[in-house]
Amino acid sequence: MSEWKKVELSALVEISKGKQINRLNLDKQGDYYVLNGGVEPSGYLDKWNTETDTISISEGGNSCGYVKYNTSRFWSGGHCYTLEKLVPYIDCKYLYFYLKYNQKNIMKLRTGTGLPNIKRNTLMTFPIFYPTSLTEQQKIAEILTTADKAITASRALLEKYAAVKLGLLQDLLGNGEEVTLGEIGGDSFKYGLNAAAITYDGKNKYLRITDIDENTRTFSKENLTSPNGQLFDDYLLAENDIVFARTGASVGKTYIYDNADGKVYFAGYLIRCSVKKEFCAKYIFYQTLTDEYNSWVSINSQRSGQPGVNAEQYKKYTFKCPPLAEQQRIAEILTAADNRITAEQKHLAKLEKIKQGLMHDLLTNKISTI
Repeated sequence: MSEWKKVELSALVEISKGKQINRLNLDKQGDYYVLNGGVEPSGYLDKWNTETDTISISEGGNSCGYVKYNTSRFWSGGHCYTLEKLVPYIDCKYLYFYLKYNQKNIMKLRTGTGLPNIKRNTLMTFPIFYPTSLTEQQKIAEILTTADKAITASRALLEKYAAVKLGLLQDLLGNGEEVTLGEIGGDSFKYGLNAAAITYDGKNKYLRITDIDENTRTFSKENLTSPNGQLFDDYLLAENDIVFARTGASVGKTYIYDNADGKVYFAGYLIRCSVKKEFCAKYIFYQTLTDEYNSWVSINSQRSGQPGVNAEQYKKYTFKCPPLAEQQRIAEILTAADNRITAEQKHLAKLEKIKQGLMHDLLTNKISTI
């Protein structure tokens, strides 16, 4: 195991500040991106002022302290620091991973009550811990680069699967006779249980409007019973019930209950729809993920104050619905696409957790590569 040293960042690099470019001179596309205080490029230019394989750190703005490794030439703007003229005994990729691992601590260096920024003199004193063996630095960087490549590949797969699903939604859901949600749910549309009417005992799950997430659609960690111990059976979800968010920023978002999590009750800002047996609930649910549905919600939720769509409005939503057997087949295809996305999301989360563990072990001298 090689010796490790701790020094200030200024002992290893020169910290330079970029040159500001007027936003009016930036293009939406170009040969070289412009980095300022944000995570993403501010725009593009046909010229550059910083070489490839350079570490940058955002100097100002809400993202100040963000660390990036730049694999191509770029323009460093007025709110961007670049680390240049590295000493020969420090590996650039190792230094990047060490700074990235400590990004939260770098962000804590920000000052200012208005537009926050990080002072150059403060950044210069940031402590760097590194093995004196350049070979070990390079091996650590190689391991973490491999982890990054696996994560990038997984994210690319997720984007591909999401695009495939979007295409399937557009191709499969536009056929059949026109029906309304009112025809599908009949008199089952019901508003949920107001939180003021309940107490919690840890036995039953309570689905709130804030629990309806575009990707995870998770349940609340809170649980409910009535003050007198009796359960609110009228507010209990049944298998294949669809709930609609009726107000606020989440208006229009939907969730379909599959009976996998035991008894679940639904909150007051949700509307439940029990789908009739002659329709496929999963097919109806996927109809609520289309651009047409989202546009309809946007138009019908516009009102003064808080946006919202009530039960009577939802009942009037119209869409195409083929025979039951075709609904079921379409639902199977889209469910398979969802399952691929879910599996890849879990794989990505696992990769990111592995990388975090590797960074902790390799960059704090918990384990050695030589």
